[in-house]
Amino acid sequence: MIWKKQPLAVEIKRNYGFDVYGMVTQQSGWLLETNRGKFQLKALGSSEAEILFHYSIYQYLKGKGFQQLLDVLATRDGKPYMVTEEGPFQMVAWEEYKSITYDDGTDLQRVIKIMADFHKSSQGFKAIAGSKVRTEWGRWPWVFQGYCTLGNKMKQLLREKHRPEKTEKAILESIDNHLEMGHQCIMMLKETPYLDIVEESMKKRELCIHRWSEKNFIKNQEQEIKIFSLEDAKHDIKIIDVADLILENLERSEKIPDILGEYHAHNPLSNDEIKIIQAYIRFPHEYFKVIEKYYKNKSSGSDNYWNKKLKKALKAEKMKKNLMDLNLSGVVRNDA
Repeated sequence: MIWKKQPLAVEIKRNYGFDVYGMVTQQSGWLLETNRGKFQLKALGSSEAEILFHYSIYQYLKGKGFQQLLDVLATRDGKPYMVTEEGPFQMVAWEEYKSITYDDGTDLQRVIKIMADFHKSSQGFKAIAGSKVRTEWGRWPWVFQGYCTLGNKMKQLLREKHRPEKTEKAILESIDNHLEMGHQCIMMLKETPYLDIVEESMKKRELCIHRWSEKNFIKNQEQEIKIFSLEDAKHDIKIIDVADLILENLERSEKIPDILGEYHAHNPLSNDEIKIIQAYIRFPHEYFKVIEKYYKNKSSGSDNYWNKKLKKALKAEKMKKNLMDLNLSGVVRNDA
């Protein structure tokens, strides 16, 4: 395999001074055997300015004593990444890590603790010069409204079509219910002091990881769990991370009260924050994402392709039925 990646091995030698003996594909990069031990070369999907933003988060967290991150190696020139013809890469120290699973209650508890610690440790963060700051503060009501506006537009277009395709028929059959749910979630947000919470978050300079799939966490032989990537990290209110973790566990609906309760034990949530979480997780994100992609880029796939995408989204939204009657405000004891 190494001979096929010889140009990359040469770049590694030039930038890091390593002699590469072996390269094996692993997750979003390469596991390297070198004269200085094992490392992982991570392929980065961000611009250099965005990489600097994420690296400045890494530096800030390390400075605050947050240790649940893979150690990033600097190049000979002191940069936290190298750029090749194949794109930017980052080198991280590696040991015998294995994947986690949210089916394991201990893994899930540890990830929740990491989330709470991340939110507390990242307060006060300011990006370094030259980086591209990424933020989603205050955008969710407008995102929800934008999806609903698009849904109404799509419904009107399809109703006027004489011979709708299979996917389009399925959209027409399902869109009214999802529009109704979307508008309900917008009203739920309006009934909370969402913008006040955003303003407070901006004062604290809060960050969210925004990537809570099991694949973004790994553990070593000592069972220590670490975050694999900060590439999706942005400024946002911390409760969006809590909501995203809940959405990652829809198939484990019995764990949802525990997720909220466990986080609350480490980093207390107000009643208003819990109401925002409830509005966020009820909103039909996956459904409207498919609608948006279909509307903008229908020609990129066959009708069968889009129909499968829509069915998958509908299945995900159907799993939320267990959340409809769940009073999250009653999950934690809160006198706020």
